[in-house]
Amino acid sequence: MKVEMLTRGNIEQVLKDNNISFNKRYSGDTYKVIELEKQDAKRMCNGDIDTDGAWCMMSNGTGGSLFDLVTINKESLIGWSAKKESYNKLTDYLNSIGAIDDASICNYAAGLSRANGWSLSKLFNMCEG
Repeated sequence: MKVEMLTRGNIEQVLKDNNISFNKRYSGDTYKVIELEKQDAKRMCNGDIDTDGAWCMMSNGTGGSLFDLVTINKESLIGWSAKKESYNKLTDYLNSIGAIDDASICNYAAGLSRANGWSLSKLFNMCEG
């Protein structure tokens, strides 16, 4: 079974060095979303594979019930109450609701993508730019 992980740093090299096959689904200035086998993702999260300074995380989501409409990069989504109704990019919105570190961004992004019926990579592709 394939899963998606949110990553930072040179995770591609770590995966290549460990002979782990993956697909890069999104690549932006700060984050990347990679798809790989769940078993490999678990090994990375458990620290069984040295990530050599790169960061990665997978999540089932967090944040409680989503019930407000929010516009991010011109896409309408069901989200959490925010200070504004419209944001230029996903990370601006996530920061405004208190997701300020990598782990909380991953958790909230996973919850947001799941609530809107999107994959994590689609959320980042559509809303982060």
